[in-house]
Amino acid sequence: MNNKDLVTLYESGLTIKEISDRTKIGYEAVRKILKEENVKWRKNYMSDFTPDQLQSMLDKHDKGISVKEIADWYEISSATIVKWLKANNREVICSMRKYDILRQTPLNSIQKQILIGKLLGDGCLYKDTAKQSYKLSFGHCKKQEQYFHWNVTMWDPFINNYRENVDKRGNSIMLQTTTICHQDFNQFGKMFYQGKIKSIPKNLDMYFTPIALAVWIQDDGNLNEGVNMRICSQGFTEKDNQELVIYLKRCFNLDSKVMGYKYKGKEYKMITLNKINTQKLSDIIRPHVVESMKYKLMPESSTTSTPNILEEISSNNDDTV
Repeated sequence: MNNKDLVTLYESGLTIKEISDRTKIGYEAVRKILKEENVKWRKNYMSDFTPDQLQSMLDKHDKGISVKEIADWYEISSATIVKWLKANNREVICSMRKYDILRQTPLNSIQKQILIGKLLGDGCLYKDTAKQSYKLSFGHCKKQEQYFHWNVTMWDPFINNYRENVDKRGNSIMLQTTTICHQDFNQFGKMFYQGKIKSIPKNLDMYFTPIALAVWIQDDGNLNEGVNMRICSQGFTEKDNQELVIYLKRCFNLDSKVMGYKYKGKEYKMITLNKINTQKLSDIIRPHVVESMKYKLMPESSTTSTPNILEEISSNNDDTV
């Protein structure tokens, strides 16, 4: 009997155990062959398993294998595995419980400042359902991989993984990730969003720090001809752009203005700074900019420097900004 015959038997509705009994091929050998043939798994029931297989589930758990891995191995739901483990006096902390604990872990001060920068830039908050908390999503092109991974690191432990997608419009590879839902995002979701439309909140100056500014510039800044900062703020209305100009002046004493530009027949807005203010901006955010992104800054001047972000992380673990 060849591999295709085993696939046919499985797809006809037989369980792996039934195929094993009929063909006299071991259960694990049948499962391995089906997996190699990329069959679409269906879920089993506890009654499908032999006493040895049920004991094997317990043994795998005792060796530290996760509930999900055990469930995937035996083609059965994680909830059923949890019930079986608990019935056999195993203490189970499943992934959902872990996430519940993480959702109660507050964002620290640095993460809140980074969040402001991401919301001004390439990040967005959204909900899967109306009853859930917000989650943060962001992405960067492959050329900005170091900056992307810096962002992922700064959001530890609220990000589990990331993915690569092909951006067909730009024929480039995008690195993208999403945090877990978290109650602390709700405050900022209410600040920045009217429905699904992102806008500039009235109390931005409470959170607009050099770190937030640095993240925004790394996301959306562009050093034109090496001397003039242009911030791609076209995602905001002209009124919001004018508000951002006010905040740059109020929070950092930076003079800027809103300019329009046309692209493919449409007019967009951006914020621009002249050479003097671009130098001031560069010096303000330089300590918080990832090395690979410093091409967006003017060369260092003799202005006063600010503490490095890594120093702030070690000394600032409270949940206020």
